[in-house]
Amino acid sequence: MAQRVIRLKSTSSTQDEARRLWASGRAGVGDVVLADTQTEGRGRCGRSWVSPTGGLYTTFLLQPTPLMPLRTGLALAAALTGMSIDAQLKWPNDVLVSGRKIAGMLVEMHGGVAFLGLGVNVESAPFESSDCVHNWNSSIVPEEILCQIRHAMEQWLTCTDGETLAAYRATCCTLGIQVRIERTRGQIIEGTAIDINTAGCLQVRTSDVVRTVCSGDCLHLRVA
Repeated sequence: MAQRVIRLKSTSSTQDEARRLWASGRAGVGDVVLADTQTEGRGRCGRSWVSPTGGLYTTFLLQPTPLMPLRTGLALAAALTGMSIDAQLKWPNDVLVSGRKIAGMLVEMHGGVAFLGLGVNVESAPFESSDCVHNWNSSIVPEEILCQIRHAMEQWLTCTDGETLAAYRATCCTLGIQVRIERTRGQIIEGTAIDINTAGCLQVRTSDVVRTVCSGDCLHLRVA
């Protein structure tokens, strides 16, 4: 899938660097931008992604495909599971191990290209509520994880939508529990997460209706 890996010691953000390289013709679809550290790494909604040396910070330039966030999550989980790390997916974009965040992703579209950013805590966990790969296997290095992710993405980007949805539902720890969704403009939805629909949106049963949620911050409350 990837034509080449563009390796950087440091950058503001692999997402921003990938866009600059693509806009100048120095990178194309299939390339991967990899940095040892980011000074302005970000996640969804412009949030900061703490990026100390020793983590995996990378952006794939890809042709857009349906359900790309779900496919990416499955690839991340498969890569970690292949290293004997029991990873699960938290809708919409987090990878958890034993309930703690170990990785995240960000998909941004520009000019018909999908810029797929991935961050994995490898050597250290930046927050008390997060986890890192070395807590489970201290011999793994970021380049090894990237290799495993690339291999897994080759599989999941070519699977059917039906196969992707079935696998995501089986791996998603959000389903079946009470959740609180915080959306833009202060809108709050609370209920039981019951399904992922064919567009990759979360379906939440509230006290009176089933709501379809396509974006927002999801907080796990308790087992339903």
